[in-house]
Amino acid sequence: MKYIIIEDERLAYEALKRLMERLRPDWQLAGRAYDVSEGARLLREKDVDFLLSDIRLSDGTCFDLFDQVDTDLPVIFTTAYNNFAAEAFRQNGIDYLLKPIGEADLGAALLKLEQ
Repeated sequence: MKYIIIEDERLAYEALKRLMERLRPDWQLAGRAYDVSEGARLLREKDVDFLLSDIRLSDGTCFDLFDQVDTDLPVIFTTAYNNFAAEAFRQNGIDYLLKPIGEADLGAALLKLEQ
């Protein structure tokens, strides 16, 4: 499985990357986006199976990204805000994880993705 992480906070990105490497070491990180424009570029260029995406980014929200790039990829949302859940599930969300993200929560989300 190949995936992209869309996260503008360096420490949150590094923590999520470490968790993914521990939980699914044979899956491939295909890229990281810091903002909406970089996310749109990656989605157009990379062939991936799913996204791990923060909601609030430096130049908008991931929902702005989905308005720019038509995608039906499954998304595991990672955020510090609980008020975007309804919109997240309208956008192919398979889980909605609140930061800080724990290994058990991410593991459960990955199991949903695999099913």
